[in-house]
Amino acid sequence: MAGSSQKGKTKLDVSIQQKCLPNLLPLKILSSIATMIASNSIEDLFNMQASCRLFASVCNSDIVYRHALVSVLPIACFLNYSGRPAMTFLRRCAKVQNSAAMLCVGMSHLFWCGHRRGGIRTLTEAAELCDVEACYISVMLLLSLDDKTDDEIHRGFEFFCVVRQSDAVERCREVFTQCVVCAMPGRI
Repeated sequence: MAGSSQKGKTKLDVSIQQKCLPNLLPLKILSSIATMIASNSIEDLFNMQASCRLFASVCNSDIVYRHALVSVLPIACFLNYSGRPAMTFLRRCAKVQNSAAMLCVGMSHLFWCGHRRGGIRTLTEAAELCDVEACYISVMLLLSLDDKTDDEIHRGFEFFCVVRQSDAVERCREVFTQCVVCAMPGRI
C-alpha cells in the first residue's frame, strides 16, 4: 500500500516558478509605495523593511528617507541618542534633506554636542526647506547671536515672515519650549 500512493501521482513541472507579487511590480512603483508608507508611519516603514530582502532594498533609498515622517517624533528625544540606531536613522534622513530630521539633528548639535555654529547652520538649512518649526527656532537663534552678520539678520527676518504667515506659531512655541526644557542643565 505504501508504494501505491506514488503510482497515481503525476509529475509536476519543476521549471514553473511561483511569481511573487512584489517581484512583478517595477522598482519605481515599489519605491513610490515605500515613500508613501514612510510619509505616514516610521513604524510601518521599518516593518516593511524587515519583511523581505526586496522591500529592505527598496526602503533603503534616499527618496524614502527624505519623506520619512520624522516630525511626529519629539525633538527632545534625540538630544541624548548619540550613537544609537535612532540617531543613525535621523542622520540618514537629514543627509537627504528631510527638513524635520534636519531640525532634530541641528538641535542635537546645538544643545547636546555644543556645536553652536554647526547646529545653527543645519537649522537654517532646514528653515530654507520651509520647515516652519526650523524657521521659528532659527529666528530665535540668529537674532540672539552676539556676532551676527547682516546676512543672518536678513535671513532671520525672512524666517520670521514665514512663521508669521504659517498660522503655526503655537506649534512652533511648543517645539521651542520642548527644546529649551530638554537642554536645561540637570534635565538631560
